[in-house]
Amino acid sequence: MIKPKCDLVSCGQELTQFGALLYGPVQNGLSLKQHVCASCYEKIKFRCDGVSSTNGAFLFGPPGQEGTVKVHDISKHCYERMQREFFLRK
Repeated sequence: MIKPKCDLVSCGQELTQFGALLYGPVQNGLSLKQHVCASCYEKIKFRCDGVSSTNGAFLFGPPGQEGTVKVHDISKHCYERMQREFFLRK
């Protein structure tokens, strides 16, 4: 069984329930995928700027009661800022 851990540098906890997924901008047909626990999702979802971008990133929230997920369309600039602040990536 795969047991992902929250990729936020300040957390690293094993996901015991469905969390969120952060997909970075597509580069050369690939996108970086990062796991985010439900608790950290609550902390970072407000960082999304809501600016729609064709080369942006997406944060998919944990499933709700109806089985649907909240999708945050975030700009490349916001994604890069989140990477520096929460994931320690340049």
